Amino acid sequence: MSKGKVSSEVIDVNLNPDMGKKYQVQGVPMTVIEMKGMKDEIIHGMFTPQDLLDKLVGSKEREFGGMYA
Repeated sequence: MSKGKVSSEVIDVNLNPDMGKKYQVQGVPMTVIEMKGMKDEIIHGMFTPQDLLDKLVGSKEREFGGMYA
């Protein structure tokens, strides 16, 4: 993956229960952010594109909680 690029996947945990177990999914929607060499970040609930961007770049300007968290 090139620097500055993001890729994503949508996984139906009802059709892929092994992925649900791997990430211990207890409710949807749930977003997992995997970055090389860093701990996975988990976002529960709905969120805005700006919330996701803030999480990816490590913005500390506001507390991240998602729209419904």
